[in-house]
Amino acid sequence: MRLNVVFVSLVLLVQVCQGFIGIFSYFKVNSVQQPYYDCPKVPGLTPNQIKICKNHPHAFKQILISLTEAKTECLKQFQGQQWNCRNYGESVYGFDVSKLPIKQSSFIYSLTAATAALKIAKSCSSGMNPACNCGDLPINENNMEQKHGFNWAGCSDNTRYADDIVRAFFEKSEKFLESNNNGMNIHNLRVGRTAARKSLKMKCKCHGISGSCTTKTCWMAVEKLDVISKALATKMEKAKLVKKKSNGQLEIGKKEFKDQLVFTDTFNNFCVRNQTLGITGVKDRECGSEQECGKMCCGRGWKVSLDLVKEQCNCRVIYCCEVKCDLCSKIKERSNKIALIVGIVSIYVAVLYSIYLHFPALTPEDKVNLKYPRTIENAKNLGIVLSKYTDHHYYNVLSAVVGIYIVLQSFAIPGSLFLTILSGYLFKFYHACILVCMCSAIGATVCYFLSQWVAREALIYYCPDKIKTWQREIDKHQKNMFNYIFFLRVTPILPNWFINMSSPILNVPLKPFFLGTLFGVAPPSFVFIQAGQTLNMMTDTNHMWSWNSIGLLSFFAILSLAPVVWNRYKTKSH
Repeated sequence: MRLNVVFVSLVLLVQVCQGFIGIFSYFKVNSVQQPYYDCPKVPGLTPNQIKICKNHPHAFKQILISLTEAKTECLKQFQGQQWNCRNYGESVYGFDVSKLPIKQSSFIYSLTAATAALKIAKSCSSGMNPACNCGDLPINENNMEQKHGFNWAGCSDNTRYADDIVRAFFEKSEKFLESNNNGMNIHNLRVGRTAARKSLKMKCKCHGISGSCTTKTCWMAVEKLDVISKALATKMEKAKLVKKKSNGQLEIGKKEFKDQLVFTDTFNNFCVRNQTLGITGVKDRECGSEQECGKMCCGRGWKVSLDLVKEQCNCRVIYCCEVKCDLCSKIKERSNKIALIVGIVSIYVAVLYSIYLHFPALTPEDKVNLKYPRTIENAKNLGIVLSKYTDHHYYNVLSAVVGIYIVLQSFAIPGSLFLTILSGYLFKFYHACILVCMCSAIGATVCYFLSQWVAREALIYYCPDKIKTWQREIDKHQKNMFNYIFFLRVTPILPNWFINMSSPILNVPLKPFFLGTLFGVAPPSFVFIQAGQTLNMMTDTNHMWSWNSIGLLSFFAILSLAPVVWNRYKTKSH
């Protein structure tokens, strides 16, 4: 019976080994798990790297694994960005990064070196590499545990050995010495392996009965790859542009650029596909959040669609070792901001064209004065023409004024002031007030969305620090946002088009924006509509203002801020 068990075990062992050999086409496994590579036949190796492959096969194995992990991490780190690491080379060692010595190349070189150093250092401490031992540990002092609460023990990651191998394999390779960018590449590789070496930090474990910490032992371990990757990505954003000397060497000061990534070419256009440079472009890529789409899509907009997808949900463990999940349907949003903008413009054009078709026939004399009002005289002449048709074609005139008013507000086109005055001339006072307030609120809301879809992401991308500072200030006053919008609409401190376009960029919520606009434009509209009652006697807009009108607007401005001041006073008194 025992012989049968041994025989079956040997058969299974042979099958496992054969499967292992099939997965790794470049190396075999002998009886002591010593990887053997046919190093000269591994594609892409230089003579220097072949030597390391032969002398340090375990470390070489970790380098192979690290290259795949580095590419995966790079893709994860930059998903949702214009450059998403897709031009990371497809060669065995991942160094066909880009044909340009750009900022992004500096990240990939540093990440490749850092990942290799982490893998090799970990392989030493885990016993996977017999060619290296545990890393160095500080010497325990007398009464170490009483003084510091722990003892140095365990197996630290060997960053010294990893650093030597990575430097020899990458930086000393003839592959880089023959490159026009060897100075830049070697420097960025050095920054990467240095980041891995400096990531060593103390890691501890408690020992005791039932989880108690009777004794504690500590050792040194390197940081996780995603943490180092984020740090290197930050370095990439702050990378230094350097120049080449006449002899081809880089102007890099030893201290000034010691821990910084460097590049020599300012190319930064990843929006358009460029096969020569290995750039995939952003067309047809999917993005997640609105902020992510804004960064990725190069200001061209993006599609929004609702897709029904099925995902695993309600996962639970079934005794003892099985996980079961339900399959849930979920609506996933993908957006097409360009389509929405085109749709809005198309609707506006269709509405205006319909108004034009259904408007009553005009006499030749009236057609001359039927033009966009830019001055008071234009408004007078237009008012005289439209007043002829108001009695018998009231709704045609009303729809024309409403349609044009909303279009002007939506696209921040000057002229709504004259339409407000004209409304006072054509319609009853209260009808004109309702018309102006509603048209202003609707048009401003459309302008709000257009600014959000077109300008918001671009401004956040190009001016992130300033926008974030202003957004933080706005966030502090969210509770009183209606009062502030009302105040800005009543007073002439800021033009309405600026309020409409800046509000979505600064995270002003839509509800207080709409209500603040609806009620806030009412007081100044009263003044302009009342002036429109006497349009025939007006010679310029200055005649609209009187001490009574100024007093009225001042009263509403003070009234809008009174609750804010009162709440602050109560808060301070408490």
